[in-house]
Amino acid sequence: MTEAKVGLSPAQRKLRVFLRNRAAVAGAVLVILLVVVAVAAPWLAPHDPVRQSAANRLKPPGTENYLLGTDRFGRDTLSRVVWGARVSLQVGVASVLLGMAIGVPAGIIAGYKGGRTDQVLMRAVDVALSFPTLVLGLIIVALLGSGVWKMILAIALVNAPQFARVARGPTIALRDAEFVQAARALGTSDLRIMFRHVLPNVMPDIITVSSLWVASAIRTEANLSFLGLGVAPPTPSWGNMVREGIDFLGRAPWLAIAPAAAIFLTILAFNMLGDGLRDIADPRTRGE
Repeated sequence: MTEAKVGLSPAQRKLRVFLRNRAAVAGAVLVILLVVVAVAAPWLAPHDPVRQSAANRLKPPGTENYLLGTDRFGRDTLSRVVWGARVSLQVGVASVLLGMAIGVPAGIIAGYKGGRTDQVLMRAVDVALSFPTLVLGLIIVALLGSGVWKMILAIALVNAPQFARVARGPTIALRDAEFVQAARALGTSDLRIMFRHVLPNVMPDIITVSSLWVASAIRTEANLSFLGLGVAPPTPSWGNMVREGIDFLGRAPWLAIAPAAAIFLTILAFNMLGDGLRDIADPRTRGE
């Protein structure tokens, strides 16, 4: 007997599909823990992440009250990793939401209008997508300058063409659907049809890829910070922590290993969560 035959609602079927994917559940748990750490950083961090102490320079992990050791300025590595989670989440989530706000309307307009409008918008998207993500991010950050919000804008502009591509495909399939034709027959404006009727049907695909692109945005932020174009020191960021730790790999490997492990686990968590959301969006995995 299928799930549909035992009276389960669509939401319950989706939840069952998600819970059957153990990797996705593990990813969701890790993401929740990461959010808790980022929000509670002022209370979880054992030390001030920017306070320097010449007497405690390069302390190894486990020494005194420094669980992950200290850096060359005597700053607590664990506290900096905890505060770095706040920066990474802020950049990752905000840049994806902003990129979505820019790219999704462009993709829906291109797919719904077709013709010259579609050609102009999609050729602009093709030009943007022809650049490697990191290279395009470097160009935009170099033009805008460093800083958290400038980096968010830069990564959002990198993500926007990808959102436009994802939104355009389903819109083309929906523009001749019966409910859209009925809305046109009632005299509904194109703008209202696009964002009242088409957008809700496109959003499941958008939400599915968003979690994957949060991981990509966090990786891009770490890369830009590693290259010195991201969050300016002394603000803790996993990327600039790895860059600072590279010079001490022989003497103090924990300086690079701790933030690198945080980046790895965060990207892995969002990717596993994205796999679960993709299963929910696929009717075949829901037995429909």
